[in-house]
Amino acid sequence: MQLFTRVLLLSALALGLSVASEVVDKQSLLRMVFSQMRFDERALSPAEQTCINLYNNATNHLGEQLANSTSNCEDAANRTTVNNYRASNSSVNDVRNKQLQLIKALQTCQNMTDNKMYLNCTTANFDSNLYLLDSANILAYETESQYAANMTVVDAVRSSCISSAVSHSKTQSIQAANDYDACIEKTKQQRDLLAAQPKPAEHEQKPEKPVKQEESKEPQPAKKPELEVAVPAKV
Repeated sequence: MQLFTRVLLLSALALGLSVASEVVDKQSLLRMVFSQMRFDERALSPAEQTCINLYNNATNHLGEQLANSTSNCEDAANRTTVNNYRASNSSVNDVRNKQLQLIKALQTCQNMTDNKMYLNCTTANFDSNLYLLDSANILAYETESQYAANMTVVDAVRSSCISSAVSHSKTQSIQAANDYDACIEKTKQQRDLLAAQPKPAEHEQKPEKPVKQEESKEPQPAKKPELEVAVPAKV
């Protein structure tokens, strides 16, 4: 993920939490966003790069978890919808059968050409035909209401499931942001501590004067003391 895109996502998450009460968490997220932008101005230290790698790994894992959780919510909702369709299809078939019985009864009377027989058929089957029509109508209303209620329940369950997954992911994202913030703060403290330590004094090394080697002299034999000869004095 590019740095610019990551900063935008982090900013959106931080602003989305503006209604939350965790002020410290929001500040941590904002510091993380700003630190991401500051990193672009200078080379990252190995410690800072480690913090970023840990955060990226955590957020990638959270993204995969959120995608899987929301997918499971959708799958569960789809299965429930299919089951509801099957249940409603059974009720719809009952409505169709009642209407077919009514149509056959009406058609039987309609096929009579003799007016007297036609009128007798109509009055004789009126109650039963009315019962078929009324029961089919009631069942149709019930099925339609049940279908709408089932869809409402499915939507509510799906929404609740996804909201729970997002809430859990948001909590974990805040924890990852706090861990990231603590990691960056630790590297900053270590950097400041190293900067505050006195540097060892650099001793200037004076060039050593070359030592003159004394010329080796061969030992000379010691001179023997000369004997003085006494000269006799003249008389």
